[in-house]
Amino acid sequence: MPMPSRPFVTLLLSVFALTQNACVSSAPRPDEAPVEQTERTLDEGGAPEADETHVSISPPAARPATPLTPELVFDVLVGEIAGQRGDLKVSVAHLLRASEVSGDVSLAQRATRIALLAHDYNSALHAVLQWIAVEPDSEEAMRTASILFLRTGNVERAAGYLGDVVARSGIDSGPVFDTMAVQLIREPNKPAALGVAEALLKRFPEDPNAMFCVSRVAFAVGDRSRAISAAEHALEKRGEWARVRAFLSRLYVADGRVEEGLAALKAALQDDAGNDELRQGYARLLLEAHRYDEARAEFKRILDHNEADADAHYAMGLLELDAAHPDDAEVHFMRLYELGERSNDASYYLGTIAEGKEQWRRAIRWYSGVRGGQYRAEAQVREARVLAKQGHVDAAVTRLQTIRRMEPSLAIRLIMIEADVLRDANRMDDAMATYDKGLEENPDDPDLLYARGLHAERMGHLDWLERDLRRLIEIEPENAHALNALGYTLADNTDRYAEALSLIERAYKLLPDDHAVIDSMGWVQYRLGNLGAALEYLQRAAELRQDAEIAAHLGEVLWALGRHDDAREVWRKALEEEPESNLLIETRKRFEN
Repeated sequence: MPMPSRPFVTLLLSVFALTQNACVSSAPRPDEAPVEQTERTLDEGGAPEADETHVSISPPAARPATPLTPELVFDVLVGEIAGQRGDLKVSVAHLLRASEVSGDVSLAQRATRIALLAHDYNSALHAVLQWIAVEPDSEEAMRTASILFLRTGNVERAAGYLGDVVARSGIDSGPVFDTMAVQLIREPNKPAALGVAEALLKRFPEDPNAMFCVSRVAFAVGDRSRAISAAEHALEKRGEWARVRAFLSRLYVADGRVEEGLAALKAALQDDAGNDELRQGYARLLLEAHRYDEARAEFKRILDHNEADADAHYAMGLLELDAAHPDDAEVHFMRLYELGERSNDASYYLGTIAEGKEQWRRAIRWYSGVRGGQYRAEAQVREARVLAKQGHVDAAVTRLQTIRRMEPSLAIRLIMIEADVLRDANRMDDAMATYDKGLEENPDDPDLLYARGLHAERMGHLDWLERDLRRLIEIEPENAHALNALGYTLADNTDRYAEALSLIERAYKLLPDDHAVIDSMGWVQYRLGNLGAALEYLQRAAELRQDAEIAAHLGEVLWALGRHDDAREVWRKALEEEPESNLLIETRKRFEN
């Protein structure tokens, strides 16, 4: 019986993948991996190993159809099973061999993608070139090859493949160059990425899209001068290009030429007042220049012209929040949610607005609706805090611990939030246990040591505070906050004033303009009996920050100097700002009584 040829290889691969209960979690089947996924996989990879750089590989010749031999079946099955078990190195080796023997495009695609996931760029290059040999018109394969050559240091070959993609794109190269710009900006080797963009411009010297691509990549690299010149040349070729006008104005602003950038875009708007793209660029530029009122007016004009503009609603929502207008912000975020645009962002901000109004159930409902995006973890944290505010402390703790398992990179922050929740519920021992467990899991973490030390002080365990802060200072000798906290505590709670002064002086050298450190300097001088120096430091601290503790200290020093009316006035003004400050109330009562 004759052996089936190449089409059956594809069928075998597909059937095998479909019949598995599980597959490589990060290695999709060929029909599940579009160009964007291939690019993301590359973006997630690290730099190549030293022996993987400067590889030069010629495309293999396309092979004729190959019979489905037992050896070929073996390589396909072993490759798939190894991938399923997470042994990507073995999977790549067998699938690459199967691809080379069979000339099957599906196997070449599969080998390429798994090699990428394994960060085996040499094997990925061999596989993708086999893919191109079998399917020479595949834009995805050419893009993948270009990234791999870029990653392995071959700028010329990378530019060659991207240039071929452009050449095949037809009359309008804009979308192709847009995708390439994004791809190159994401590359970790920024100078090489700019080299590729420049090589593309040499190949297409009259194409303004190539010029704009160079401008965008140069800006990402930090070469503002090159970015500006390339954008200016693009506009010389295509003067009415609103997008590039807006980008060039941004470049001017980034280069410190704020007025020039704003004036250029404003002039363009005068010539084309109905161009929403230009107006969006102008409004965003005003935001970058911190001219919020003017930005608000421009976004309002955009919405007057197009009420369904999602970007304008988002910007207006943020501006209204910044201006402390939560009701107006809510209108914009609600409309954004109704439009189905940036719904995760809209849900998050609607949750914060509801939380600010103490609409706890509404806040939880919005936070729980944040399914993805940049605010997903923050929304879950805020939801836990809202549960705690409602008195559901154990539920809040459980939620935070669940988030920590899902987001291990946030572990330290979540431990400290859990301790805060327990402390706010007056469960001080439970909070301390949370810190203890956190430090068991993350020994000598500076943030946890600092937080546990301050918590120990609240519990009256000054020896525990000193233990943690001295350990922290041992790890980070120039940690000004730890030096200041320990010095202030010794000055405030013991008679070890000389030791306290030494610590605070070290903090002061590191942070001479920090109001908390200056307050500590004033307080230790007071404890040492140096009233003049104490008054000078505390007055300076009060000028930098309106703070109840600083006001309490300043009033006490003024009282000690016999300036009782001045002390009363300091306390009175401070209590107007913070009427519930126990420190202020007790300090005034102690002296006036």
